[in-house]
Amino acid sequence: MNVLLGCPIWGDTWIDRFLAYCLPSIVEPESRAALNGSRILLYTDQAGMRRLSRQGDLIELRELPRAANRWDALMAVQADLLKEAAQSGMGLSALQPDIVFPKGYFARLLRLGQVHEGIIGLGIWANSDTVLAEFDRLRRDGVLSIPARALGSIGWTHLHPMWRRYLMNGVDIDTAMPTSHLIGWLGTDFVRIHCSHVNPLWLSPRLCGMAKLTNTLDAILPEILAGVPPYVAALQDGLTPLEFAEPANKPQHVRPGIFPECAKAFWGNTPALELFKLPMRVPIGPRVDGMTDAEIDVEFNRVLGRLEGWAMAHYDMLENQKK
Repeated sequence: MNVLLGCPIWGDTWIDRFLAYCLPSIVEPESRAALNGSRILLYTDQAGMRRLSRQGDLIELRELPRAANRWDALMAVQADLLKEAAQSGMGLSALQPDIVFPKGYFARLLRLGQVHEGIIGLGIWANSDTVLAEFDRLRRDGVLSIPARALGSIGWTHLHPMWRRYLMNGVDIDTAMPTSHLIGWLGTDFVRIHCSHVNPLWLSPRLCGMAKLTNTLDAILPEILAGVPPYVAALQDGLTPLEFAEPANKPQHVRPGIFPECAKAFWGNTPALELFKLPMRVPIGPRVDGMTDAEIDVEFNRVLGRLEGWAMAHYDMLENQKK
């Protein structure tokens, strides 16, 4: 089984980061050996073509489609990637230029892809203002080979200020819940995430061939999965890439709010409730201030019950929003 990796990429900042951090984590020895026969397909502009063509046969390049905005460009690229993966008999794994993969990621992904048609997961964000210097120190011979738990610990140490707003440890649901479709808890040696928009880490060739894209992959993932129960990457799978971003590049609209505001924001984002109920876990080092999974279960079920109760009480309003 092989995988097609791809994404749109343009601009020196993103190309610099892809070449300095993302690509070195893809070509670490264990993952590179597993990717023999797989493909990396990037969509870029003319300036990007000149820079990325220096990578030789490692990367395939296509012209970036014309689009009104970056979301339309992403959707057009993802539609083409789905088609290409299906025609090539490969699974699809959506790529981003601003992520670092853990050691052996693709070896584990491809093993699981032989068993599961859809694999999903989610990670935390690191602050590029501080984390990139650490990656620079860890790079050896042009390669980043960081075990999953160590990478998660780096992410937690350099946690993006925006992502910190999603944490629910010690939060009063009535007065300070995040106005978002994503919430998380610090666990004993993991960060647990619940979100209604999650990342497709693997889509089988069959699912790629059946997909009809009407939005970006994460926004319509239940439709893409076509009724196939997704496999949620477990802690031991180590399928937790670390995204890094500048604080200014992440929207700052998430803030603590009173529960009715938070519930309205959650349901107004057209949530996939079946995905929201699935716990995603990022491995980190042991924490004495973290909660156990059982403790988090109690908190999450309390949040879920409140959200579902609010939706029932405001059914008419939510239906009008859809029209």
